Amino acid sequence: MKHWGKVEPVPAGLVLAGPVVAVRLKQHPAVVATGIPDFTVPIRMMVDTGAGRTLVHDGIAVQQGLVPIRYDEIVGVSGKPERYPVYLLSFEIGVAPNAAAPPTMVIFASEIVGMPTAPPDVQGLIGRDFLMHARFVYEGPAGAFTIEFPNLPQQGGGPAVRPGGEDESKKAARKRQRKARRRNRR
Repeated sequence: MKHWGKVEPVPAGLVLAGPVVAVRLKQHPAVVATGIPDFTVPIRMMVDTGAGRTLVHDGIAVQQGLVPIRYDEIVGVSGKPERYPVYLLSFEIGVAPNAAAPPTMVIFASEIVGMPTAPPDVQGLIGRDFLMHARFVYEGPAGAFTIEFPNLPQQGGGPAVRPGGEDESKKAARKRQRKARRRNRR
């Protein structure tokens, strides 16, 4: 099962804009299980093989009323360690056995870092924490790219597929949310 992408103009779009994927940002399933309402926000994310973690623009998380579970020091493009909020989130990406087939949604549920700014025309970066579950291929002259999940079943249906992230119990998710709220009140 693959996600099929194309950039414009061909082939310079891979340099000018990068491989950009339309996804649906959602609440982490473990958080939804605690009774906190889900949401769906369509965003564009660029695949960034230089990013160790997946990131979304912090403004989106703030608009949804999300509370960070912690703050991590991350070395970004500035080259200096900076503190960034970490959220329990997920996003869905469409995959299919071929480019003409209707997509099945793959869910990546994990700890996703909030970033203060994003590259132009995207709201997030897909990092190596996601890509370690996939095969990512550029086809430069064709201006195309694919993200393949070789271990997914070829037929759709059934429960959502989660290639990455942690499976947390309801109790553990509630505990993390309570701790985060207490920390943020201080």
